[in-house]
Amino acid sequence: MIHTPDDLHDRPGAHDAEIPLGTVRAQGDVWTWSDSVYAMHGFAPGEVVPTAEVMLAHCHAADRDRLAAVLVADDSELSYAAEQYRLIDARGDEHWVALTVDWSSSDSCMYASMLDLTARHARASADAVTSILTEALESRSIIDQAKGALELVYGTDESTAFNLLKLYSQQTNVKLRTVASEIVDSLSSAHALPTAMKDLFDEKFLDLARNGPASTARPAIRDEARRPIEVTLQMDADVVRIVVTGDVDLATAPAFGGALRSACARASAEHGVVVDLSGCARVGPEGLAELASARRRLTRKSAEIHALVGDETLNPSAVAAVVQTVVVPGRDPDDVDAVQA
Repeated sequence: MIHTPDDLHDRPGAHDAEIPLGTVRAQGDVWTWSDSVYAMHGFAPGEVVPTAEVMLAHCHAADRDRLAAVLVADDSELSYAAEQYRLIDARGDEHWVALTVDWSSSDSCMYASMLDLTARHARASADAVTSILTEALESRSIIDQAKGALELVYGTDESTAFNLLKLYSQQTNVKLRTVASEIVDSLSSAHALPTAMKDLFDEKFLDLARNGPASTARPAIRDEARRPIEVTLQMDADVVRIVVTGDVDLATAPAFGGALRSACARASAEHGVVVDLSGCARVGPEGLAELASARRRLTRKSAEIHALVGDETLNPSAVAAVVQTVVVPGRDPDDVDAVQA
């Protein structure tokens, strides 16, 4: 179907005030622009002589070849074409333009319509930015919840909790938001808090309701049963020994792992590494993972890792599962089965 300048106004978007419509007619070397096309190019009507060259000169360089392929074609090559390109007007402003072209074999004319989609494109870009900001705010909410959970469980401050999230995000190559979401989801689906913990919260809320906040500064939440970790790397003759006191958990595993890596680097095949956990009440999953990683490093050097656990160690069998030898005071150093029992 051939569209003349009169019926181009019936095209979709022609009556949208935000999408100016212009028409172009070309017959031989004679080109005619509507006032809207002049305006799109930054000119007053009649200010320039319309030609294909003028249109190409105001086309973004990256889009120029595609536009030229449409404008220089004729009815023997194409009967209809459409292209979207960036138009740079006389003021240097950029417009997003949709051009549709029909060639009439009856009068050898090219009829084209131009829609200025700049406003719509800007609105779409704004919507995309809004979507990105919304996602960022949602991510921040999840991350803040995860930080709060880590602060509560491990008695850390906000900065340490955030660094823990970043550390495990980097180690697992998983997005920070996903790590935080996993933590929040796991806590949401976990069993109810112990009665003692709920009683503590009840007491704090009641005290707050009756007396108001004790101070403007938020006190650090500490678990009295949890002991901060201390890791000491010792060289006893040719034996590399790590002495650990405190609990090895999510918050302290990085320090524990760092000491293990240093010990593995110094260890010899003959003596290996001895990890003294006799002053450690609990070795959590993160600590066990660090021990397993150290064992793999030492195996490549034909060396072994040995652990010394104390009577207070809550999970000696778990430690025994990831090292070559576990020693318990009063037991045979090689009797791993006794430890696991």
